[in-house]
Amino acid sequence: MVNNNYQTKINLIYNAITFVINALIGLVLPSFLIKELGISTYSLIPISMSITSFMVVFTIAINGTLSRFLSVDLENNEKNVNKTFVTSFYLLIGIFMFFLPLIVYFLIFPQRFLDINPKDIHDAQLLFIYTITAFITNSFGSLFNSIPYVKNRIDLRNIALIISKLGVVVVIIILFFAKYINIQAYGIAVFVATILSFIYSFKTAKKLYPTLTLKFKYFDKNQLNRISKLGFWLIISQIGVVLFLQTDIVIVNKLLGAKLSGVFGTLVQWSFLVRTMVGMVGGVIGPIILRLYAKNQIKQLIKLTTFSIKVLGIFASIIVMSIVHFSNEILKIWIGSEFQIYSIFLVLIVFHLGYNTAYSSIINLNIAYNKAKIPAIITVFTGLLNIILGYILIFYYNFNLYGIVWAGFISLTLKNLIFTPLYVSYIMKIPKSTFYKPIIPSLVITIFGMFLYKIFPPHYLLINNYFSLAVYMGLFVFVLSSISWFFFITNEERKKIINIVSSKLN
Repeated sequence: MVNNNYQTKINLIYNAITFVINALIGLVLPSFLIKELGISTYSLIPISMSITSFMVVFTIAINGTLSRFLSVDLENNEKNVNKTFVTSFYLLIGIFMFFLPLIVYFLIFPQRFLDINPKDIHDAQLLFIYTITAFITNSFGSLFNSIPYVKNRIDLRNIALIISKLGVVVVIIILFFAKYINIQAYGIAVFVATILSFIYSFKTAKKLYPTLTLKFKYFDKNQLNRISKLGFWLIISQIGVVLFLQTDIVIVNKLLGAKLSGVFGTLVQWSFLVRTMVGMVGGVIGPIILRLYAKNQIKQLIKLTTFSIKVLGIFASIIVMSIVHFSNEILKIWIGSEFQIYSIFLVLIVFHLGYNTAYSSIINLNIAYNKAKIPAIITVFTGLLNIILGYILIFYYNFNLYGIVWAGFISLTLKNLIFTPLYVSYIMKIPKSTFYKPIIPSLVITIFGMFLYKIFPPHYLLINNYFSLAVYMGLFVFVLSSISWFFFITNEERKKIINIVSSKLN
């Protein structure tokens, strides 16, 4: 039997491995591709990722809904598991069939939506075909990954992610060695890696739940109704998330051109890196939250959530401030000294992500309590604010790239720091300050880190390669972590963290 602390540790270890792989690929691959393809041609890759993100809203919503109801079914009525899964599966098919004409139209005429150099249109079409097909395949793979997720086997789900990420690198290397060096190679690599990941996800789900089936006879209208009600508002919420995270590059592409959209698409990888890192750590809390809710253990649920907010906030802020402090050196070593002029831009992209990503685990409470309507409306509203404000700052006030990051900072802070903790406290009927207290350490670290960046920039340090950069950033993280451990983490919280880290298989 596996104890809860031990499985949490295993999940964290696999999350860490997945993060390291994501980080290496996300940071090394862009610089390699920029050198091989050029910044303007490379810009098609982050744009292709943005395009698929417009469709990912549906799969994330369905997967979130599926996880919620599967948790309840496994706890209270296992007979409904196949009904819930099969209904979600065919609902996803229906959604893609509905949007197929729009997808085909975009693939035929991508230049009507994006600023693409005429010489790159054919390559862009092939890139989009491969990435969109891969995305659709991955969406169904994510359904199967819901099984290990609700069974708290996030380690197995992460293996599927590792296969997809490493697969991209391996296939690109093979194609480039074969002198097939173009934008299409990336699309082919993503497609092949996604197929391999899907096969693993399917086999894992069947192993964990052998009676899982896709027979249409399990499609249930009642299940469809309850999935659709929660799923609809999760879709609306995810549309808002896309307005936050993925429309920026499209705005930059249309208003500032392919070159600056390539710059933006490259530097924003650090934002995605931080979000991925926090998501990997916070992700281990999700299935536990759903399980505690299913068992009606509300006190434990509140305690776990406030603890996760505090730890995530401290963790994210330390990482963010290390990026801020060494931003100039990062750009010099990573993609070249000519990009150092964008160091302030990189700082503005990431400096607020410590406290803004700390609430990532709290979103699971909206799903658990089946209260997604109001958060969805607010997310869309603030997402639209992000777009409108970014457009105004760029088009009317000539803020250039800085307009888009100021817009993101303002809108994201309004949503995450003000609305989210207040609303979750409201639906749980607990004091409004419940989820504000644990975020204070994150805010203190952010303010302190920005002070250090302004007063003591690391220009006096000899940093001229990845090794020296890693050493100094590691020392910076170690010092901030040590201070936080003694000043912000209570004795009880330290014991809890140590118990998880030192736990063994029972």
